[in-house]
Amino acid sequence: LIVIIAIGALLVFFYGVSKYVRLSENNFALVTRQSGDAWALRAEETAPISQGAAINEGEKIKTDMEGTLAFAISDSVIGRMESGSEVELSKINGGQIELKINSGILWLSFHKNSATDSLKVISGGSTISAVGTDFVVTPTSVFTASGVVDVSGKKVEADKKLELATATLKDASPDEQKYLAAGIDVSNEQLKKQRMDIVNRNLSLISLIEKSAGRY
Repeated sequence: LIVIIAIGALLVFFYGVSKYVRLSENNFALVTRQSGDAWALRAEETAPISQGAAINEGEKIKTDMEGTLAFAISDSVIGRMESGSEVELSKINGGQIELKINSGILWLSFHKNSATDSLKVISGGSTISAVGTDFVVTPTSVFTASGVVDVSGKKVEADKKLELATATLKDASPDEQKYLAAGIDVSNEQLKKQRMDIVNRNLSLISLIEKSAGRY
């Protein structure tokens, strides 16, 4: 009976901790790479940020004219901001992520999982919905590298671009296609690293729980 109670307590503890880990991974954006200057705009103040900073829901990220920045939300979304970009983290809790691009270029890789149901990006008056895809958003255009994005009912497939002001769908130019192809390779490497980091953290957590239970 004592063993059963101990196992039950361990399972409850593990569930509670793992739930906390999932939530903590999904309620902020973690800055994973940064060059040049970047800032977080929080309420009425602006604070410089660097690699390892946590950006919360409702805050904005801004890069200077020579800076770039990458961020991750859980293991489902990776964002890369080019120089002179500003992005607002409108909603990043509850499994639904909504970002708003105010300026610059934002590359996004989205892979749906149990913790994240959807990703939407607001650009001007348009809403871009991702379905397991890699895509680029600017204040004027959407480019899809892989998968499909939905922009107000219009499907934008791989190697296509949509001009938001006129809702005009076009083929991406050869140079744009090269940029998209190169970006997919970078995104895949970042996603692998991010997921491995999460796996390693979970393994450390399991090891800690096993030690606390006296298993070794």
